[in-house]
Amino acid sequence: FTTTEGYQTIGSSFDTWGRTWTVSELTASNFRIRLDAAYANGTLDIDHLQVRVYYNNPMQGFTSTGTFTTPSGVKKVTVEAWGGGGRGGARTSGNNVALAGGGGGAYSRSLLTVTPTTGYTVTVGAGSTSTSAGGDSWFNTSATILAKGGGSVANNSNTRGAEGLASAGVGDVKYNGGRGAAGSGGNYGGGGGSSAGSGTAGNYTDNQTTRTAGTAPTGGGSGGFGGANGVAGLTGTTPGGGGGGGFRDYLNTTELMVWLESHGLAHQLLLLQQTVSKLFV
Repeated sequence: FTTTEGYQTIGSSFDTWGRTWTVSELTASNFRIRLDAAYANGTLDIDHLQVRVYYNNPMQGFTSTGTFTTPSGVKKVTVEAWGGGGRGGARTSGNNVALAGGGGGAYSRSLLTVTPTTGYTVTVGAGSTSTSAGGDSWFNTSATILAKGGGSVANNSNTRGAEGLASAGVGDVKYNGGRGAAGSGGNYGGGGGSSAGSGTAGNYTDNQTTRTAGTAPTGGGSGGFGGANGVAGLTGTTPGGGGGGGFRDYLNTTELMVWLESHGLAHQLLLLQQTVSKLFV
């Protein structure tokens, strides 16, 4: 300390003062600060003390619908949501058929005010296994925060699965999923579009004809590869990747018909980051 009036900083973000702290301790009504000082020459005058708490956000993920219970002392949470992936196209008739890949789910993120020790519904949109779009994901209600699912491909269709749209979602930060790719008749089914990442839209948003799956940006899920001769199409990956498109061809040597298809991802992901609202005591 000096003889000049001013603020003095003791410790750093790495100091725990000999113990492990919990949220409930730092936000308790009987939380106190004790300062021991040996000052030989004169009087040490203290006007006030300020405590800064550094912490890492614990994260909780959901891959199916459930309930999030806010821990004691937590008054804000950051919620990230991805919509379910769309299904790749399925063949029900015709030969030399290549089918498009499904669209990837959109992404939404918001910082929300919550009540400690209160349960909130978490709805996780499932990846589609039909011609319907992937399911939407939301927290509390669909008006609080919502991420749209990716579009599925109609049977016998090579029309690319639509991306989950950020404009149809709810959140402070939103990104589109990736559109599925088209297949090539007699060669392969289209790859699935990736979901959006936490900082950018998903891949295959432009005009693509390829079996290769859309590669996910950071935080997202990649699409599934499209089917090919003797190789099945693949599902997308968590969170929100679209399924690869199906494929059917005649094998010239045996006249054997091969039908390969894939579907969208079974489940998507919703993440919650807890924030301690009381930083100064």
